[in-house]
Amino acid sequence: MADATAAPKARNPSWNKGDDVKLLGLLQRGDVDPHAEHSQANIEAIRKKYFSHIVYRNFRGLLIKKSAQFITDGTLKGANKPSGAEDGSTMPKKKAAEAKAVTSPSALADNLNELSFGDTPQKPYSFDVSAPSMTKKYTKNERDVVEVEITAHPLDESFFLFKLSDDGRQLDVGQAVPEAFAEMKRMKKQMGEQWKKNDPRVVAHSDVVQEVRKAGLVKDGKVWGKPQTIQLPEPCEGPPAKKRQMIPIGVVPMPVRVQENGQDVTRNQDQVQFVQVITLVFKTLRKRQKKEKKAQLSVLAALSEDSDDDDIDRNDDDYESDDNMST
Repeated sequence: MADATAAPKARNPSWNKGDDVKLLGLLQRGDVDPHAEHSQANIEAIRKKYFSHIVYRNFRGLLIKKSAQFITDGTLKGANKPSGAEDGSTMPKKKAAEAKAVTSPSALADNLNELSFGDTPQKPYSFDVSAPSMTKKYTKNERDVVEVEITAHPLDESFFLFKLSDDGRQLDVGQAVPEAFAEMKRMKKQMGEQWKKNDPRVVAHSDVVQEVRKAGLVKDGKVWGKPQTIQLPEPCEGPPAKKRQMIPIGVVPMPVRVQENGQDVTRNQDQVQFVQVITLVFKTLRKRQKKEKKAQLSVLAALSEDSDDDDIDRNDDDYESDDNMST
């Protein structure tokens, strides 16, 4: 039987099923490390040693794909259990631990960009909210509060939605963009005289616009995506106190049409750019619960005193003051 590690004779610079099995065998024996061999120099060294018949570009894709497959499955159908494996594992103990360590998204991010995952098409758009935020908890004027700040585009208040969960532990932040972003007329204005109905760029833009419309993201002149969820340090109650602040961040030249000598000409004018900071301050439920408990104790004390007097007429008027009690 021929040595599995020997490089076959030169042939078509692409791989077949036999090459897949061979590489998985090398991975299983530990001859090729599935997570430490993805630099250009190491990939080229493996290619020359075992797969010289495959061009570098094609082999790189094969190595990355099969390494990720091996890390996920850890097995090769019909292969013998390698020495050093324990508890029925098909990998030596050290290799198994190393493989497990690199299954995190950060460790495999570069490799996954090279892979195709079959029937999982990506949406050609994204309007999901992911705004920078800060969450702070503090006590002011003997009141426990939670403050949430987010940065956003300098849009009108109607472009934002804030929803506190029923248990008060998280805040959903919705932020829309103007409908013009997902319209054909925006592209037509941008392209000017170059715009043509059958232009590839126009056709591609139209396809995505239709996808956005079909998804039902457009409402009242705005496009909405999935809101951002912010976890709160402790349960809160609404509505919050709200404040908006516009912070200038720089100046950019903007083309404008002006009249010069009776003619329309385009000139650049400096325009100040802003970022918006939205601040929401929530009362915590803990403070409300403390007050409610104190109020209940006051009522119990009052009832206890009243019980000593049998002549008190207990009609509805005696309990009206409870509604005005601080909570």
